Order: sequence, then C-alpha cells, then structure tokens
Amino acid sequence: QVGDNRLPIPGTEFEIPCDCLLLSVGLIPENELSKNIGLTMDDITGGPVVDQYRQTTLPGFFAAGNVVHVHDLVDFVSEEGDIAGKWAARYGQGQLQQPERVIAVEAGDGIRSVVPQQVAITADMPVVRLFMRVTEPQQKIIIAITAGPEKIMERRLPIAKPGEMIVVDIPADKVRAAGDKLSVQVKRLGGEKE
Repeated sequence: QVGDNRLPIPGTEFEIPCDCLLLSVGLIPENELSKNIGLTMDDITGGPVVDQYRQTTLPGFFAAGNVVHVHDLVDFVSEEGDIAGKWAARYGQGQLQQPERVIAVEAGDGIRSVVPQQVAITADMPVVRLFMRVTEPQQKIIIAITAGPEKIMERRLPIAKPGEMIVVDIPADKVRAAGDKLSVQVKRLGGEKE
C-alpha cells in the first residue's frame, strides 16, 4: 500500500510468484528546458510545437523524438533525430530557407495527436511526414488529410490502435496547395466520420 504522500507503507508489502512482469506506464516528455526558454508547447503531446524540419517556434532551436512526443518504436525516434540533426546543421550553415508561410496541422475527429503541428512552406520543401495517433482502437478506417473542403490524400488502414504510431507521407506539392491549415481525421471505410 502507499500513503497520501505516495510512498510505500512499511509492512504492507507482499510477494506474488510470477515468471514475467510487464509494466505499462503513461509517458510524457520531460520538457523543463523547452518550457523555460519559452517554446510553444503542445497540450496533448506535452512536447514543443515543431515543423517538418523539427524546428520549434524559436528559430534555431530543434527538437525530436521523445522530447516532442512519445514514440512506440525507437526507429521513429532515430528517424526524427536524423531529421532534426540534418536541418539544424543546414540552419547553422545558413541553408535552411525562411518559410514563405507556415500552415497549421490540426488533429481532427478520431486523431489524438499529430506531429509536426505546423508546416513551413519553403521552395525546396521535401515530402512532409506526419506522425499521428488515433483516439481509440478502430478497424477499417481511412486517415483523411484535408485542407478545408479539399481532400489532399487518404490512407486506408485495416486496424489502428492508440499505442501505435501511424505515419503518412504527403507530397510537397499537395502541402503547398493546402492554404493555411491541414486537418487529419479518421473516417470509416463506408464514408461516415468516426
């Protein structure tokens, strides 16, 4: 047992024989540094708001991996580290273009979070890779990415779980034509919104 101070109460412990113990804990990014320097933070992920280059809202400050949002696979953490490192180096060399404009990326119906939360539109912008999580387990869905009433693209999934990251690549030309906001939402294969 634990007391009001969340410390174990001596004498209340007991043993349970078992072969394996699995722990599932809620993780949130540790971001005291991000908060202390004034970065805009995402209330859902607990990490800083970033663009597709992993640049934060403070020019020259880049973030990636579990600082931005908790990942399920270390491969995604490494990939985001590569993205942030590449573009931070280009920023340091004066090779990261200033954006023509910045558009918001919104988590819509059925989507808990999406990263990056904004896209910096630049002339040499590569494919934009979105990392997202659904709000609840679902089967036979479509991840729909829209800009207002216009459909940008869709991706069909046989199953989606909140604990598993979904990754969608959007061609740069489709993002450039998006206006001022992209929205990501879940739809049923039959066409109904989830």
